[in-house]
Amino acid sequence: TRYSVTDTERKDEIGPLARALEQWRIRLVEAAERQRREREEIAHREARQKHLDEATRKFDATIVAMLGKITTAAEYLHGSADTLSANAEQTQRQSAAVSAATEQATANVETVSAAGTELMASIQEISRQVQQSATTAQAASTEAEATNRKIGGLADAAQKIGEVVRMINDIASQTNLLALNATIESARAGDAGKGFAVVAHEVKNLAGQTGRATEDIAAQISSVQAETQAAVKAIEGISQIIDRINEMATAIAGAVEEQGAATAEIARNVEQASVGTREVATNIAGVAHAAAETGRMSQSVFQAANGLLAESEALRAVVDGFLITVGADGDGLSLQWSDAWVTGHPVIDADHKMLVQYVCDLHSAMMEGRAREGVGDLLGKLLSYTQEHFTREEGIWQKGGLSTIGEHKSVHSNLMRKVEQFRQDFMAGNTELTTDVMMFLRGWLIDHVFRSDKACVKAIAASGTQVLA
Repeated sequence: TRYSVTDTERKDEIGPLARALEQWRIRLVEAAERQRREREEIAHREARQKHLDEATRKFDATIVAMLGKITTAAEYLHGSADTLSANAEQTQRQSAAVSAATEQATANVETVSAAGTELMASIQEISRQVQQSATTAQAASTEAEATNRKIGGLADAAQKIGEVVRMINDIASQTNLLALNATIESARAGDAGKGFAVVAHEVKNLAGQTGRATEDIAAQISSVQAETQAAVKAIEGISQIIDRINEMATAIAGAVEEQGAATAEIARNVEQASVGTREVATNIAGVAHAAAETGRMSQSVFQAANGLLAESEALRAVVDGFLITVGADGDGLSLQWSDAWVTGHPVIDADHKMLVQYVCDLHSAMMEGRAREGVGDLLGKLLSYTQEHFTREEGIWQKGGLSTIGEHKSVHSNLMRKVEQFRQDFMAGNTELTTDVMMFLRGWLIDHVFRSDKACVKAIAASGTQVLA
């Protein structure tokens, strides 16, 4: 480049030759410059790619660590929310049971309190009746003593009557003796004493009658005295029984009084227990309310944990998609399989790997400008394999008990309908395979794997279901 061809202005045959050499030299210089710039550009791209690879590696390591921590924290929060929710439910159940038991105890205590009150009233009535019985027994004892004294007086009177009867009997005997003497004397007097003899005979008859009457009276008085003695003994026995009844009534009255005091103490204790059980019932109601509030809060925490898990999964999907985009070759439309695509389910991962290959083949066909028939054949294979993948995947979700399987089926059906319509339009010559189409397929596959399937595999794994096919 430091030299130039001279004589380019000459008019002879040397001039054209010199000018041709100069043009050839200029082209060589330009080619060398282009090569230099290309080498610099390649070196710049390589340096930039190296820097980008290093930055991507660091970003990948950092974001993966951060996502790991977020996921761990979310899982811990999720587990804590589960534990908190379970504890709150258990506390609420126990509080409800204790509340029911406390209500029953309160009802029982109130029943016992009412029974104690009735018992106290009954004991007071018994005490009153026992006191009245004691008073009546005392009055009966007094009356028995008075009757005993009266019967004693009657016995004394009967004794005195007996003495009078004996005296009358003695008089009748003497009269009878005198009548006998008079009869003897009238017999001695003869006819002059006949009238006196009649009188003496009558007197003797009267004396005999009097004697017999006094004997009857004496017998009756003896009977009265015997009955009186028996009555005295009976009344003495009654008096002793009444005295014992009085003593027993007094003892019962004392026992009833002591029982009344004990019952009153029981009533006071039961009333205090009733107040305590009502307070416990109030506190248990507060505990139950707090447990219910804790349960609601645990549900909020649980929802927040689920939200955090979902967000972390979404962030991971975005980051993985970004890393795949950064690591893509050329125009960023091709894909490359790596561990970032792995969901953890062998069947689904194998399907995804094949789908990535089909998208890459379709991208290569677009870049190489292959014929429409060849591109259409690739589209048909992609559609067929995608349908097989969706069928297998939906079966796995079904066996795993995934609750959102209906949404997945709807998304799968919509995609198949769109791609089939594009294939028909392409084969009819109405559209072309453009970068926009490739961007759509690439973006859908990334979203399908990183946002949807990874979360679904994790969900069925968390449920403890092992589904391999």
